[in-house]
Amino acid sequence: MNRTLLIIFILVSSVIYFYALHQDQPKRVDLVGKPAPVFTLENEEGESISLESLRGRVVLVHFWATWCAPCADELPTMATLLNRFSPEDFALVAISVDEGGEKSVEEFRQKVGFDFPVYLDSDQKVVDFYGTFRLPESYLIDRGGILVRKIIGPQDWTSPPWISEIEKRLAQGR
Repeated sequence: MNRTLLIIFILVSSVIYFYALHQDQPKRVDLVGKPAPVFTLENEEGESISLESLRGRVVLVHFWATWCAPCADELPTMATLLNRFSPEDFALVAISVDEGGEKSVEEFRQKVGFDFPVYLDSDQKVVDFYGTFRLPESYLIDRGGILVRKIIGPQDWTSPPWISEIEKRLAQGR
């Protein structure tokens, strides 16, 4: 009898332990092929942008942070990518998840050297909404608002495969 109780106790304890261990994990919902979660954020100057307002354009939503070394390497290629396409057709929504807000971003901007707007998600509500937990992480959204690609890790956004991918999305829905 004691052995049976011990086995039951160990099993129940194990289940409780593993359940508690995974409670703080972000929800990793596969968003690809579904409408992109909408949000509204402000940039360093207090100007708002909503994902909904960009409908009709191909949008690259990019989550990054100033403490992320690969992010620093990648941001200049994003500036080049942004300048390659018409703002009526393509939008970049670069979202900093830094808790330091605009001060952290401005210091980082001067150090790295890029000039596009950065939107602030200091409370990390949007990053949680997307289930993002590795930085950098990007999402390509088509003209109809459908999330078509989730990209984890740094990229050279000026590389031929990415230019081709974006041009393909731009050609759709014209």
